[in-house]
Amino acid sequence: MDMEQRGIYAIECRVNQYRYVGGTITSFKKRHKNHLSTLAHNNHHSPALQSDWNIYGADVFNFRILEVVDDKDLIPDREVYWMNELQPEYNGKYVAIGYGGKSSPERVPGKSVVWRQTISDELAAAIDARRGLLSRQEFTTNALAAALEQPTVAELQRQLAELRAQIARLIATPAQLDMLSF
Repeated sequence: MDMEQRGIYAIECRVNQYRYVGGTITSFKKRHKNHLSTLAHNNHHSPALQSDWNIYGADVFNFRILEVVDDKDLIPDREVYWMNELQPEYNGKYVAIGYGGKSSPERVPGKSVVWRQTISDELAAAIDARRGLLSRQEFTTNALAAALEQPTVAELQRQLAELRAQIARLIATPAQLDMLSF
């Protein structure tokens, strides 16, 4: 297919088969170049895609045209279709509905894109689970549990005193013990 056309595309990782689905009203070539630039500068709007790009490198990703769409007004609806069809792991649950053109009726002052939810919260949670991402509640619970597992200052002082006592038993003179800096 011609990269100068517009429509719906996917960025696919060959390592884990995760996908990002997007649409372009300019050309596939320009949009692909834009993704490459933001990924190379560690500034992509999809944190999951950026993370895998950083881990696996550019060579394991493919840019694939899913559908050529001649009428740019149909692109947002076709993007929603493909997102629901493929359930891409690198997308969030929102899709652009107004690509910010001057004649776009959805244009919001100061915003280049208007977004709408494309999939249910339940499906978004299922995709996140498939990606290995934790829900906000799971993350908070795990963070609190990890914090509680950390030793207190009193516990660290007790452990230090035990270590000093063990070292003292091994060292011949008290002067040698005083030379230790901990």
